[in-house]
Amino acid sequence: MRHISDIPPPTLRSRDLRRHMTEQEVRLWVRLKQRGLLGYKFRRQQPIGRYYVDFYCPELKLAIELDGGHHFEPNQRAYDLVRQRSIESLGIKVVRYTNSDINQGIDVMLEDLAHRLRRRAFRLPRRVVRRDDPSVSGGE
Repeated sequence: MRHISDIPPPTLRSRDLRRHMTEQEVRLWVRLKQRGLLGYKFRRQQPIGRYYVDFYCPELKLAIELDGGHHFEPNQRAYDLVRQRSIESLGIKVVRYTNSDINQGIDVMLEDLAHRLRRRAFRLPRRVVRRDDPSVSGGE
């Protein structure tokens, strides 16, 4: 059993998470940092309640989560839903993208996010589709 003293304080945990970001998180951070997306300031690995979100914009009360493959496993999906509801109960909207969205076209993913920011439309993300994706039939 873990002892309470084994749990690092939020600043140390955030620092550790920032040091060990995934490749996709790093690629997204390069584009978000220094107000790189529509002039909004984002933070990385921000503690919110008892959780940490990948990226957070305090001005918009918006959290961006990048999901890797393990997020599609049933137990992880259930945990993510509880976590998201807890964060959203604080008045923070959570939008999710996948690592594949970054790998297949970060510009398309950022275009989708910028569109949402302009409209302040933070509904659950629709599938991000590359323009050259053959599975998409004419006109969305």
